[in-house]
Amino acid sequence: MNKKLIRNIIVLTLAAVVLVTTTVFTTMAYLLSTAKVSNVFTVGNVAIEMFETAVGPDGKQPVGYNPNAKKTADTNSYHILPGETYWKDPTVYIKAGSADTLLFVKARNQIANIETTEAGKTMKDQMEENGWRRVAQTSIGDWIYVYAGENFDYNNSDNFAQIIIPKATEDTPIDLFQTFTIDKACNEEAYKLAQGAAVTITAYAIQGGTFHDDNNNVSKQNVVDAWNAIVDKVAYEAGNKISSSDIYVPQQSN
Repeated sequence: MNKKLIRNIIVLTLAAVVLVTTTVFTTMAYLLSTAKVSNVFTVGNVAIEMFETAVGPDGKQPVGYNPNAKKTADTNSYHILPGETYWKDPTVYIKAGSADTLLFVKARNQIANIETTEAGKTMKDQMEENGWRRVAQTSIGDWIYVYAGENFDYNNSDNFAQIIIPKATEDTPIDLFQTFTIDKACNEEAYKLAQGAAVTITAYAIQGGTFHDDNNNVSKQNVVDAWNAIVDKVAYEAGNKISSSDIYVPQQSN
């Protein structure tokens, strides 16, 4: 049974959740990585999906890749080698007709110990470049991000202004990252330590509602309140609530 999209309508609630998981298994001198899209919850009048581009056995960007085409893959496999870069481009789609939306993702990266440390190339770095602002960590170490847009000033820790995604007449794609790179110094022992590890991205959308001022500006407290409202509705998927004191403050660039 195809489970790309499973909808569960819950009356009078406002959150939407999408889960993407990448699991890593080791076999001798390579890793097998799979990405699965599942568990889509459409709630109230906010709806989201998450898909990525289908890749071939080499895990590279497909020939004839069209960045504007709708992504459809829910599973990809990769034979991973040290120093190699692989194409992986999960995208959240806010469905046409959804209300004004605040979009969050929760990221769990269990392959961080074999991922490149080169600046700008980690999945985290790419997310920040694509307009995702780290908010806080959960009690088990997952990072919560909110989509703040391409013009977001990451060096201003309190800058959450105008991050409401407006209602659109067509599906609105929001990219997370495009590639991942395995550290060229990664050895067989590191492979063994990565056995069974996973990268899990879970997306949450909630109506903008009252989480802004009269000019649609969103404060740090608005972001906290929006995340906690999601937790109230989907606590099992979202995890713990946060407070304004938990908000991540990025290091200032020189």
